[in-house]
Amino acid sequence: MHIDLKPIAGKHNGAIYRFPDRTTALIGRSDACHIQLPDDDDHRSISRFHCLLDLNPNVNPPQACIRDFGSRNGTYVNGRKIGQRPVDLSASQGRKQAYPECMLNHGDLIQLGKTVFAIEFANEAKTDLVAPAFQDSSPQAPPPNLRQWLQQLLNQVNGGELNLKAIRGYDVVRSIGKGGFGEVFLAKHRKTGEFVALKLMLPQVAAGQANVDRFLREVKVNQALRHPHIARLLEFGSYKSSWVTTVFFFTLEYCSAGNLADFVVAQGGSLPVELAIDLTLQILDGLHYAHRTEFEQHNALGRKVKVTGVVHRDIKPHNILLMQDRGKLKAKVADFGLAKAFDLAGLSGLTIAGEMAGTPLFMPRQQMLDFQYARPEVDVWAAAATLYFMLTGEPPRDFRGKADPLMVILQSAPIPIRDRQPRIPSQLATVIDRAVQDTPTIGFSSAEALKLALLQAIN
Repeated sequence: MHIDLKPIAGKHNGAIYRFPDRTTALIGRSDACHIQLPDDDDHRSISRFHCLLDLNPNVNPPQACIRDFGSRNGTYVNGRKIGQRPVDLSASQGRKQAYPECMLNHGDLIQLGKTVFAIEFANEAKTDLVAPAFQDSSPQAPPPNLRQWLQQLLNQVNGGELNLKAIRGYDVVRSIGKGGFGEVFLAKHRKTGEFVALKLMLPQVAAGQANVDRFLREVKVNQALRHPHIARLLEFGSYKSSWVTTVFFFTLEYCSAGNLADFVVAQGGSLPVELAIDLTLQILDGLHYAHRTEFEQHNALGRKVKVTGVVHRDIKPHNILLMQDRGKLKAKVADFGLAKAFDLAGLSGLTIAGEMAGTPLFMPRQQMLDFQYARPEVDVWAAAATLYFMLTGEPPRDFRGKADPLMVILQSAPIPIRDRQPRIPSQLATVIDRAVQDTPTIGFSSAEALKLALLQAIN
């Protein structure tokens, strides 16, 4: 399973760019692009960051789209121009516009200057999601709402008709959050009275079983994370229904004080320095543990292998949960890579624009350049960006207006924190400004290094 990009005209002719997994590919004259075009007379019309490909061979059928970044001369797909900015707009004005994605099919031609690429989808067969042990064979339309359907299923499970361990014994209390992949409910155990967060993730497309297995292996690693500042993943399972391919169920530790984003808003849009630093140090402790811990798991061949560290890839205020612990506010990192693993397995069906619509506020440039970039420093950067948000109520970059968020990440620098909030002590501001820099590299490569720098700044 792969997608090939084959140059059939121009100086790259003869090369093959192969993409076996969900990824992005930037094309332009910048040396930061995955596919760099020559800086010559044949490509003067090509921008430094000209266009972006989103390639997903993990779905059936494979999915690919292209997005021009508002270049002066546009991008040509099968001879048709897409994405060109209006002639009366400058380059900086053009970057403030959002340009639609164009879906690509096998055999389509992409022309950039004198270079022409053909896109080819591999013809390897793909299987649908494997049917789990419990399958609903009765005709059933999509439920009017997920809560009603879930309660019906819980009634069957609790009545002994099904044995879904992940959700046995629970009743739905209320919905506590919705996202692009599904919904999260507060559930209460009938016998113990214990509350959990019951998360449902709904695949939007069929994916190869190998990719589903990859997702479930990552889930098992995440289930093994045991740290005071990581929200525990308790149980997981799946269920096949006639109205949706498969529903994945997760029960997670419930944190009654909600998420950090809502808490900051409720506190007037920013937190006192002491509280913001305390919560950040807790987050960094959880990340340090996750990034360094060794786990055993079974690979695709069924062999036991050691995995060193887990990277979250989506740290942001909404993914930091809070609870009261002996009169003190306690932070826990939640959704530890679950959404990103789901997406990389080809289960979300989202294009890059859809994926990034709610997240790029806390995404470093490295992840924009490489969708699969999964090194610990991306979590460290995002934790620093979350601290920046706690102190200012804003993300490090300026996403206001109609600016294309992808281009904001690629071409704009974070705003110095004292420009947003002058009350921040200068030594602390220096550390934060360094921590949210991501060009050419991220300021702090480990959670431990950032924690030490923050402690030195406030002492």
